[in-house]
Amino acid sequence: MKASVIVCTFNRADLLSDTLKALRLQPAPQGGYEIIVVDNNSSDDTRTVTERLAAEAGAPIRYLFEKNQGLSLARNAGIRAAHGDIIAFVDDDVDVEAGWLSAILAAFQDPLVACAGGPVRPMWPFSKPEWLTKEWEGYLGITEFESVRETGEFRWPTYPWGLNMAFRREIFDTVGYFSAELGRIGKGLLSNEEVSVCQRIDEAGHRIRFAPDAIIYHKIHADRLTRQSFYHRAYYQGRSDAILDQRSTSRAYSRVRTFASSMFWGQVQPSHDAFDTRCKERLFIGYLSQLAGMHDHAHGSYRKLRALKLFLSTILKTAAAQVSERQHHLDHLETLVHERDRWLADRDRAIADRDQQKRDIEEQLGVERDNWQRQAIESRTTIATLREELWIRVGLRLGLLNSLQSK
Repeated sequence: MKASVIVCTFNRADLLSDTLKALRLQPAPQGGYEIIVVDNNSSDDTRTVTERLAAEAGAPIRYLFEKNQGLSLARNAGIRAAHGDIIAFVDDDVDVEAGWLSAILAAFQDPLVACAGGPVRPMWPFSKPEWLTKEWEGYLGITEFESVRETGEFRWPTYPWGLNMAFRREIFDTVGYFSAELGRIGKGLLSNEEVSVCQRIDEAGHRIRFAPDAIIYHKIHADRLTRQSFYHRAYYQGRSDAILDQRSTSRAYSRVRTFASSMFWGQVQPSHDAFDTRCKERLFIGYLSQLAGMHDHAHGSYRKLRALKLFLSTILKTAAAQVSERQHHLDHLETLVHERDRWLADRDRAIADRDQQKRDIEEQLGVERDNWQRQAIESRTTIATLREELWIRVGLRLGLLNSLQSK
């Protein structure tokens, strides 16, 4: 089968050059492969770099110019121009393993597989920031897809990511192309365009295969390693999720409940990680703003967003205060219950100690009685005789005591 590797790019000629060089070194599959560079209206020397590399030895490289801005539009243009049976997508800022293309094409040996994707590993410009937790690394395009490794199959809500995915060419004629409503446009960070396609493939009953050896390395740009860039990215991810969910009312309501619950408990039990809290807040704000039609290009959108944020913050703080007050009452009741339990435990211990003392006395009296009877038997005397002797001794001692006191 022939493969087409599509690289969509916008003003990244310097990074594009290294990516194309790595792709040219891929072992050619039996049907061969081509590389298509889709220039999405760049103003740098993207075309010059592409044509220079195309003139050198290696896999054929084709240049395609798409003037309409938008990642989805660029990808769709690449699909229409592709000659391959399998169409693979990578970003313009990646490096690839030597066997990447062979590994991802191997997933399509099964005729039921319509899509495949592999892991993406980072190439840091410097040490990873301490504040960046694993939960948010996905915003940098980093993933090992741990959740699908065991089964080897992608299922909702986890699908291949855009910088390392491949499709059968014919599947786009069945489920449609990438949505122009999603995907990055200039500085806008809308996403989920690949999720939308994969979801349609999944719903149509086709398989989406995980290719663990189809490894790509993503070059992380220094300007993306700031907290503010993650807050910005989280806001757009929220918007992207809302656009995707609006196709399914039940899913939209489900995610709203999840977001609301997460933010509520974040107020009740604040996280010590301010970065994590802020990202979640921005994610939720973006989601609701999209559902409410507060798009960035709308008149007065930022004022509406501030009002929405204040509204949500007030609701959450009020709810958190009520929960805190109820929790205070519960804590007081719990204290009273503990005090009652301690009093009951002390009483039970006192009763147990008293019963034990009673048993000890009874045991001691029984021992003394047994000793007395044994002495009577051993001395061959009767109990009456012992009593008589006892009283005689007691009387003699009392008489001696009286005589001593009279002197």
